[in-house]
Amino acid sequence: MLRRFLILSFFLGAWSSCLWAQISPGKLTRAHENLEGVDNCTQCHDQGNEITGTKCLQCHTEIRDAINAKHGFHYQNASVSCTNCHADHLGTDAGITHFDATTFDHRNTGYPLSGKHASVGCESCHTPKRIKDAVVAKHLEQYPHQSFLGLGRQCVDCHQDRHAGSVGTSCEQCHSSASWKPSAAFSHAATKFPLLGKHANVACVQCHETLKNSSPSEPMVFSVKGFDDCSACHKSPHGDKFSKQTCSSCHTPGGWKEIGEFDHSKTSFPLLGKHRIVTCEGCHRGLADKGQGAKRDFATKPFTDCTPCHSSPHAPSFSERSCNGCHTTKDWALEAAKNFDHALTSFPLRGKHAALECNACHKPGKKLSFATVYKLKKSVCTDCHEDKHKGQFTEKYGNDCSQCHTEDAYSPSTFSLDRHAVSRFRISGAHQAVACRDCHMVKSEWVFSMKSISCGSCHKDHHDGLFTAFMKEKSCDACHNSSLWKAIQFDHSQTSFPLIGQHTLVECSRCHVNRYKGTSNTCGDCHSDPHAGQFTDKGKTDCARCHTPIGRRALIFRHDIQSTFALTGAHANVECGACHKPEMRNGKIVVHYKPLSSKCESCHQGKL
Repeated sequence: MLRRFLILSFFLGAWSSCLWAQISPGKLTRAHENLEGVDNCTQCHDQGNEITGTKCLQCHTEIRDAINAKHGFHYQNASVSCTNCHADHLGTDAGITHFDATTFDHRNTGYPLSGKHASVGCESCHTPKRIKDAVVAKHLEQYPHQSFLGLGRQCVDCHQDRHAGSVGTSCEQCHSSASWKPSAAFSHAATKFPLLGKHANVACVQCHETLKNSSPSEPMVFSVKGFDDCSACHKSPHGDKFSKQTCSSCHTPGGWKEIGEFDHSKTSFPLLGKHRIVTCEGCHRGLADKGQGAKRDFATKPFTDCTPCHSSPHAPSFSERSCNGCHTTKDWALEAAKNFDHALTSFPLRGKHAALECNACHKPGKKLSFATVYKLKKSVCTDCHEDKHKGQFTEKYGNDCSQCHTEDAYSPSTFSLDRHAVSRFRISGAHQAVACRDCHMVKSEWVFSMKSISCGSCHKDHHDGLFTAFMKEKSCDACHNSSLWKAIQFDHSQTSFPLIGQHTLVECSRCHVNRYKGTSNTCGDCHSDPHAGQFTDKGKTDCARCHTPIGRRALIFRHDIQSTFALTGAHANVECGACHKPEMRNGKIVVHYKPLSSKCESCHQGKL
């Protein structure tokens, strides 16, 4: 019995070993050996599928955290299956990570290897001592193996900080991976002391003296002298003269001779006008001394007046007056007019004369004396100005231009309407709005002595000579006035057709079409016959027999005299329209007046 049990047990064990060999392709690596056994397959494998990598991240939380944080190789390649690089069941001592380090593209990690980093071997950086990630470091303590995870990305994580933290740890602000020196990205402008002017060409060790004897084993600390003023590096050549002022109040980094913001107005001699462009040596002669130990003491000549530096071109003419009585520092010649009081002369400058430059009247010349240029013998306007009226007013005003013009402006003239009123032609009405040149400008010439002042000398005869004879006596103002051309004042009663009644309201042009004389005074020539010829006698219709100009309905017709049927009795109260009915004639409605029957039955038929 025991023998049978042992034999059965042997066969069951052999069969079990054969079954496991059919399921597992080999031993797991030492890091995964706790997952050995058929019961643990689903810890990594999905039933019915290959390994997808989803279950890998349930254990490898450091990789999952890197993916979630969106950095590192596994984040850059999150879409790639874990089995592309990792494989197990290769034996207890086999490596689980498989890739070719010689062809690996480090850009896939999110940290490209550029500059000198490109030639560094993997093992130089990927060492346990350089791992900064605490989760990865702890994982390696539990399961020691080679790992490429958890490295720090700061320069100081791999390199010694030569500046001992004095300038921060962001090395890339000054250096690059191409080389440590020179620090191409460093900008001195970002410091408290930007390098300007000649400071830009000074070597670093000239100011940072701690760098002169520094060795690779010593920190490179950029300590400097104080730079609140230049005296820490430069010696003043002025001695104690400017001890209360900083060098920068006069000089700039552009150069010692380049004077910058010195305010000369704070001295007893402010620099104004052309004095501003004079070199310092022009007045401070001591600055021109280039000898060894020369003093720059800024001594000058006395300056109560201009004469210590400038000589007067006027000889003794103005010996008792100072130069600034006429001149300014802006310009010796052009500014004289602004200071010189011309009112002290016999010709005060007023109006536009006050704005003239001196040389407009005083023409300077090299060989001319001061008296010739400035003491002018001119008394009337035409001594300087052209007589634009060419002597038209010489006899009357003696070329006294002030009779019509002022110094404020040549135009407009001061010759007023009141003055024009005492001339041969009094201006009134619409003439007051006419510009002077419209009458007095003839072929670009001003003409004031007018040969004729008749209307026809300026205005066109709109009547084409029809009233020439009449106008010789009364001119145009017999009908018109200067206020309004269409305001006619013609007395029609002087003609053969006085205007009365409704005719007084009719516009002239209604009757006078292109002519005035010879206009018909027959009613039918202006008015249409509303009676269709019922009252025409021998080809003419005498409207005045029944009507007057007072109005068409103001009738003077008498039925007892002008007809054969006198209105008597009850007939006297009958309206005209009761007997005279309208009828259609040639497409028009006409009231029938004649011939009309006088028989009773013609009106009273059926009523008798």
